[in-house]
Amino acid sequence: MNKFHLFAMLLLCPATVNAIQVERLRSLGGRPLAGDGIEVVVGEVLVRFDPAVNRSSRETALAAIGAGIIRELSEGTHVLLPAGMAVSDGLTRLAAVPGVLAVQPNHVYHVSKVPNDPLFWSQYQFEKINSPQAWDDEDGATAKVTIAVLDSGIEGSHPELSGKMVGVSQFCNPGDSKLIGGDNTACGAEPSGGAVAACNHGTRVAGVATAGTNNNFGVSGVSWGAQLISLRVFRTQDCTSSCGDGTGQICATDDTAIISAIDYARTVLAVAPGVFGRVVVNTSLGESIACSGLLDTAITNAVAAGVVFIASAGNDGGAVDAPGNCTDAFPVGATDSLDQLASFSSRGAEMTARGVVAPGVKLLTTTIGGGVTSASDLATGTSFSAPIVAGLSALLLSENAALTPLQVRTHIRNGADSIGLAATSQGAGRVNACKAIKLAQGVPVGACSNGSALAGFVVADPVVAFPNPFRANESSGVTIKLPVSFHGKSPAVTVHTMEGQPVRTLQPFTTTAFWDGKNTNGTFVASGVYIIMVKAGSDIRRFKLAFIH
Repeated sequence: MNKFHLFAMLLLCPATVNAIQVERLRSLGGRPLAGDGIEVVVGEVLVRFDPAVNRSSRETALAAIGAGIIRELSEGTHVLLPAGMAVSDGLTRLAAVPGVLAVQPNHVYHVSKVPNDPLFWSQYQFEKINSPQAWDDEDGATAKVTIAVLDSGIEGSHPELSGKMVGVSQFCNPGDSKLIGGDNTACGAEPSGGAVAACNHGTRVAGVATAGTNNNFGVSGVSWGAQLISLRVFRTQDCTSSCGDGTGQICATDDTAIISAIDYARTVLAVAPGVFGRVVVNTSLGESIACSGLLDTAITNAVAAGVVFIASAGNDGGAVDAPGNCTDAFPVGATDSLDQLASFSSRGAEMTARGVVAPGVKLLTTTIGGGVTSASDLATGTSFSAPIVAGLSALLLSENAALTPLQVRTHIRNGADSIGLAATSQGAGRVNACKAIKLAQGVPVGACSNGSALAGFVVADPVVAFPNPFRANESSGVTIKLPVSFHGKSPAVTVHTMEGQPVRTLQPFTTTAFWDGKNTNGTFVASGVYIIMVKAGSDIRRFKLAFIH
């Protein structure tokens, strides 16, 4: 029998009127812009005049077309267009003004969304995978997703993880070959009734994927909103707290336990979307063997049932380990803070065909005892690059719950950034969360930068509502300001629960929609956070609205 070893929301607040008014520019210099264009400030442009043209002459030239100077910049002139003039028209008109050397729109930028967790800034992986820009679009709270951590067990009382636990955590016993008939036939509820950790490994994995985030405490996870369930496949008596071998015991598991856990995810979790939503299984364990037939079949059956199956590639620098080398597994290798492949990261044909890499060297994450990994004991291994991809998979499924496991893998691989290595080493590249989310949305990835987590970038049309929170005892309803790009398109405006269930279809007017807090039956909905979706064709905008009744 094979033995497997461990590889070591912005807060809601009342909306205010935006100081910047925006419009979408779809062409520039007579050439169409990619995708849905860019956002620019309404009625303003930036102009660079010939230095020989003095202030008085500039004012005269601009007045001839009804424009005026807002302010002088050292690099150019900030110009106000005539009332009602589109920016595209203003650019054309100003380009022909005598003395003008160049014109450009006044682009719109904003700071990427970052959580308020104090240790976020010590977690380099988020900047490397561009997750702050991904979180602007999706933080994991739009639709329900559960990450099943098939591992050594999660410390269910951990303050960063306890609020994420859902369902009944399971112990899938690797069995004892000395027992006739065995005790390894299936999974069962944890003996204590809650999640149990045989050692620190599973708790560290869980924190990387989805530690409590934006809770002004501790560390952050890739998916802010994903739920957790523990599928423990290691005996507590077999492992020390640091996942070494116990006295006279081997900290290891086997095919039967892993297969039972995968089957539990397929037959129990995946068939209860109301409780678990979509399911992602993370397996940060493995062995340098070929994928066994029964294990391969179990993974294939789970993926066919809609389960996304993530596996660490391995830590021996050789061929990809099982189960990462199984037919439908999504293997993940490890990189460091310099985007270099970790020397221990396994590689091979499976990485070329199906794999990616992600940060997996010296990660700050949760650990047993209710704390985080220390500076001298940071989490290292493909064990910890895999849950980055599990968390990213959860983000994609929250953004679009209809994605198949193959589509999730394809979007993540197509959005990955090359680190300049052969595909056998890096797979499709180091994951880029922003690009993967854009691909899941079916929109261009050009708005995703590869720089700092706070790098500015052009943003999509915002949806704005007032008041937010909406209190039924203080207001008759909430007014939803539709994005400029939706004006005149008769968009569909719908209200959904956080789980994605439809609540009400609203009647859009020219530039706004209105919701009175009631469902289709005319009764008030329960207090909570709701998703407002505005859709016209393939163009979709979402935002969260708090309702208090």
